Amino acid sequence: MESRVGMPKVQSAKEQISQFNRHTKIITFQTRFTQENAAEILAAQDWDVVMDGSDNAPTRYLINDACCVAKKILVSGSALQWEG
Repeated sequence: MESRVGMPKVQSAKEQISQFNRHTKIITFQTRFTQENAAEILAAQDWDVVMDGSDNAPTRYLINDACCVAKKILVSGSALQWEG
């Protein structure tokens, strides 16, 4: 949506998901996801679902691995351009 250009992805996703079901509790976490903070972020809340909106393959793989270890459901909400 053009009205969301410049808006952080976490806020845009929260607004969109809230339109589907206003009773859904959405907790956003806007920080760089790294090997050093992955376990801490996933343990910070009792997450039911993790939505990935990252723009690069290494981060996406890291989030996938962390969710597998933490036994969290992962939804990918981003697109990557393949340059191969």
